[in-house]
Amino acid sequence: MWRKSFLLGIIIFGCGATTYAQLPHTFTQTAHIADVGDARYVAVGPNGTVFVAGAGLFAYSYDGSSFTNTAYYDDTFTTRNLAVDAQGIVFLRVGYLFGTTFYQVYSYDGTSFSRFNASLHRGDIAFGPDGTIFISYGGLWAYTREDTIFTSTAHTDNGSGYIAVAPDGTIFQASDDSLWAWTYDGSSFTNTAQIDISLDAADVAVGADGTVFLALATRDRGGWDNTHLSAYSFNDTSFTNTANIVVGGEDNSAIKVEVGPDGTIFLANGTDGLRAYTYDGSSFTNTAHRDDIVPIDDIAVSSDETIFLVSDGGLYAYAYTKNPTSIDVEPSELPTQIGLMQNYPNPFNPTTAIEFSLPQNGFVTLKVYNLLGEEVATVLEARKPAGRHTVSFDASALTSGLYYYTLTASAPATGSGQAFKQTRKMLLLR
Repeated sequence: MWRKSFLLGIIIFGCGATTYAQLPHTFTQTAHIADVGDARYVAVGPNGTVFVAGAGLFAYSYDGSSFTNTAYYDDTFTTRNLAVDAQGIVFLRVGYLFGTTFYQVYSYDGTSFSRFNASLHRGDIAFGPDGTIFISYGGLWAYTREDTIFTSTAHTDNGSGYIAVAPDGTIFQASDDSLWAWTYDGSSFTNTAQIDISLDAADVAVGADGTVFLALATRDRGGWDNTHLSAYSFNDTSFTNTANIVVGGEDNSAIKVEVGPDGTIFLANGTDGLRAYTYDGSSFTNTAHRDDIVPIDDIAVSSDETIFLVSDGGLYAYAYTKNPTSIDVEPSELPTQIGLMQNYPNPFNPTTAIEFSLPQNGFVTLKVYNLLGEEVATVLEARKPAGRHTVSFDASALTSGLYYYTLTASAPATGSGQAFKQTRKMLLLR
């Protein structure tokens, strides 16, 4: 007997972000704020403060489920880039729409910004493990900072483009046609390797093991054609291209590539959206994709692998979590009716098992909602055979509280269009 259950009614359908369960991992929206002053750039400080640049400079605290604005600095210049160093000093590239740009520098004390009486060269910016500031524009520049005083310590005319710094201090610089490696001894740069690249560099990032990741783009008839993600190993004297993948089809342009603390590569790819990849030394695997918040302007990844994203819709936070998979199927004793069982253990922290039964094959979705009826996770979204199934749900990305989980299953192939739906409660206790 197929039956219906409408507990929560319209609430469970009326809101909540879309999640994508067909890939091994999921991006789940955990917070959003729309009014962020035409946000275009985002960066995360060492203590987790989220900085946003657009019509001014904003600071936000993030508690895992919401943003709170803690400071604002009114600046009339057009913003072009944003970065934060390991001491929490904020570097904001500003300038006129069609004129010279430069970096203004700010400190942040938790409630307000203070602007330094200093400005630095324009260009892409990165920070060395010792705090040295590197800027790529018309060559490569190095600066040191003593309190509010900045001193230029080195410059080379060679190279340009995007830069990233490895944990050992090696500087990687990607331009339209080359990838460069540099060392810095405190007073000068030495070029140690260079390799030609056939596509235009859109960004560069480096992993903890020194692997260099390039976001690349091709141009077609004056516009962007598609995006490529490439990996290069580096042995102190030369590069080796170890992996390449085409991303997102045509008419996309990479915006940003970042490496998370566990080595996951996150790519903001224009109208294609947000993607995650793993890299095994020779190939990439796409593990998550979200394309409902586009076009993306910028992303930043925190130390706990929260992804912060800015677009025309404002500032967003996403959790990157693994999609649970079925861990037990018992087809030998087929159930006579469909059913959703109480999760066990309950209360739980942070994982629990959810069992359901199917009298015949069907397409099943199992989703989790908070008390507001907002969808917070997709546990399962797949066709399943008849039998008893158990899936594991990991709530590491959620806060303590009461949640609802809802099973929806397609009806038998009778043409009636009927479907089964059942909801139960579960309690997450930290």
